[in-house]
Amino acid sequence: GTAKSVLARRLVRLGGPSALFFERLLTRFSVPEEIFGPLSLRELEQDKYVRQTAGYLPKATVAFIDEIFKANSAILNSLLSLVNERVFDNG
Repeated sequence: GTAKSVLARRLVRLGGPSALFFERLLTRFSVPEEIFGPLSLRELEQDKYVRQTAGYLPKATVAFIDEIFKANSAILNSLLSLVNERVFDNG
């Protein structure tokens, strides 16, 4: 109701054409795959746990995560290092 997402989208325009925007509305039923990307099946066949992050939060220049306080602990714990330190452990 306060146009937060509009403001975030306009912020991306300031970053130029190479800026990548990620937007998600979280609920208590949200899963990490919605934010970090799905697991790579090819990598799983080789016993590697790697996510396909293109188009998801780890590759974003600007991110808008709405209602983060509604997320479950699995997502909040995963977001901690990414938000604080901009570090994502993909595997």
